[in-house]
Amino acid sequence: MKQLKIVLSLQVHYDDQSIVKLLQKKTVLLRALLVLIEFGFDDMTDSLGRTYHQKPQPYMRPAYDTKQREAVKEVEDVLRLLIEQV
Repeated sequence: MKQLKIVLSLQVHYDDQSIVKLLQKKTVLLRALLVLIEFGFDDMTDSLGRTYHQKPQPYMRPAYDTKQREAVKEVEDVLRLLIEQV
């Protein structure tokens, strides 16, 4: 089984807007990569002509299925606190 190594680099700029833009770009790319891992892909060819076949490696759905009740309770508790503060 091949392991996927994810490397994220962060260039620090003095301009706050540059940092925000860079983080937004990295977040979008990472989100797309995680979707590819979750659902897999077939017959994808890169710029060098190599073809990839990646089996799905679900991680979000199994976690959601096992922790759904806890997640719903957590959201209900937070909403209840927010409503009480109003």
